[in-house]
Amino acid sequence: MNFFSPLSFFVAALLLATAIPSPAEVQVDDCVVSGPIPNEEIPLESTPLNQWPEEVRYSSGSIRGAFKVTGTILQNSAYFSPGSDISLTSRVVGQIFNIPSGDGDQVLEKIFITAQANNAPMRFQARLVDLGDSPDLEQYAAGTNLLEGNPEFEIVTSSEKDYAQIIRFTFTDKDRVRLKGGHWYAFEIVSDPEFKGSLNWLRSLGVSKEMPDAPVFRVPFAEETSAEDPRTVIENRQAFIGIKTSPAAR
Repeated sequence: MNFFSPLSFFVAALLLATAIPSPAEVQVDDCVVSGPIPNEEIPLESTPLNQWPEEVRYSSGSIRGAFKVTGTILQNSAYFSPGSDISLTSRVVGQIFNIPSGDGDQVLEKIFITAQANNAPMRFQARLVDLGDSPDLEQYAAGTNLLEGNPEFEIVTSSEKDYAQIIRFTFTDKDRVRLKGGHWYAFEIVSDPEFKGSLNWLRSLGVSKEMPDAPVFRVPFAEETSAEDPRTVIENRQAFIGIKTSPAAR
């Protein structure tokens, strides 16, 4: 007697599929807030970019600081500043941050960045690297991506001229990474070589009071470089980033 019907096979296949855990996912909202970039005529208080849209626990590059665009550009062709021989473009930009040992372990919930997106849509990869408890503040290696799915994301909303937007990353499932107290981490954005747009991750001048000594790193653009090359510090700069966490279970 045949105990297996086509319906039985279908039900078994459905149960097997639903039993397999879904991969971790990073949800990206690319224009949570949009507004003009502050300058001499536009005070910071008059733009919605003057604070994070949700309360964050750690912030690097105080949202109240001065905005600086140059040197944050992710794109796949070289750009040179007028009168300078220094390339301002990068294949990778990373901002480091610290979980103070007194705060204990934390679970990563959300990350916010302030950026200017040109020629969208554009595709990127998000990376999170554990730098340990005493990292080199001049350079670090690419390291293992703690975001297990090596998530790719798209930014589809272009910024208006002289405007910027706050982009929100929401971490779910296995990508709610446990951040160890006392460790330093780098949140990186890597450009997709197939896309020709550019993303300016806006930076503040000087060092923020919230996260001292938390510099921006990059992989400067050159034909022979790759996303795995060592990251090099950009002196005296921090990116606008807000990290929302919750205390980890003991």
